[in-house]
Amino acid sequence: MFKKTESGRSIVEMLGVLAIMGVITVMGISGYSQATARINRNKMAEDITRLAQEVRTLYAGRNSYAGLTLDTILSVMGASDTTRMPNPFGGQYFILPNPTNNQFFVIVSTNIGNAECLYFRNMAWQDIRNADGTVAVEPIVNATTTTTPTTMPASTTCATGGGLNAFYFVYQ
Repeated sequence: MFKKTESGRSIVEMLGVLAIMGVITVMGISGYSQATARINRNKMAEDITRLAQEVRTLYAGRNSYAGLTLDTILSVMGASDTTRMPNPFGGQYFILPNPTNNQFFVIVSTNIGNAECLYFRNMAWQDIRNADGTVAVEPIVNATTTTTPTTMPASTTCATGGGLNAFYFVYQ
């Protein structure tokens, strides 16, 4: 007499759809995280390069970087807040003359995680050269610096286990 027809989806079909949506979501989050990390790394590399150019421009023709501070550079750059320049990873930058040789200057970036530390440690900074052919950047890592540094660390390894690093970029 009457024919029964079922309409709708079974619970198995719905679970299959949810599983597919979950996989797509996880891939999207992973891609977003990788893109964010890449953007932050590029931003920090640009910041370091820009700060180094500003220092070299301001101190052109001098034999020493004595008296160099981040405040000096930020005020020349027209920054409204010259007390702090945050890096993309939540730390901050410091600029100072090299404590062991004031003919070099150092840009320090703090609060660098292990993955970013390894990225910057392995980056081809050797390709950045001075006019005389010497290497312009020498990255040094120190897992203990959280305030304005006064000495140069000897460590070149990144902290592991979630530790944070301070990265020293030494310029001539």
